[in-house]
Amino acid sequence: MGYASKKINKKYLEEAIKSYEKRGVTNWRRTEVCARASLYLDREDKAKEYFEKASYMIDTLIGICKEDDALYELSRAIHMKANFLRLSGEVEKAKAVYREAKEMYEQLLEENKYPYYRDVYMGRYLCTLFFLKEYEKCIDLGKGKEEIYPVAFSMAILNNDKDAVGNLIDRIKRHAKEAKVGPGEEDGTVIAIWDWYEIGMKLLGLPSRIDYIDW
Repeated sequence: MGYASKKINKKYLEEAIKSYEKRGVTNWRRTEVCARASLYLDREDKAKEYFEKASYMIDTLIGICKEDDALYELSRAIHMKANFLRLSGEVEKAKAVYREAKEMYEQLLEENKYPYYRDVYMGRYLCTLFFLKEYEKCIDLGKGKEEIYPVAFSMAILNNDKDAVGNLIDRIKRHAKEAKVGPGEEDGTVIAIWDWYEIGMKLLGLPSRIDYIDW
């Protein structure tokens, strides 16, 4: 079974960086684009620098959400901040922010706020449990949702099932193909499809672009 990722569109990624650097990397969204593009252009140090910058720049959005008392939007913004910190290599800071996002999701679930979005923030909640290594809780609360990545990876880790991880990597590649998104081309999500791919590769002990993260 081969686990190579989709061919990286380096020209597209280069042009994305040049475009934003020319106009100004002035907000978290543009900074994230440059970070992800840099990561897949093998510019690890630059990617880490951009991710760290994005983690600070998204504080503006977090502040607006707090002022508006918009818990759903706030939890999402804080979750994105946690992932930026993780990808910058700031592990302990990332874990603290993941815990903050987790508590917000628990509040949303307890109060049943925004019921139409309950499945969305439940999935995000399970994601925070995965990154906080609360695998058993993730699996328990994710019953009936075994197909989603945080639950599936939690099961594979606890079972030490490398075949399951390999199957997940293949599924991630199919998912990315269906979504028509290549490595480094995503932004604005709490976690990218290709983030899961890199997690899977690292779990198998294969070269990944997040080998610098000591989680």
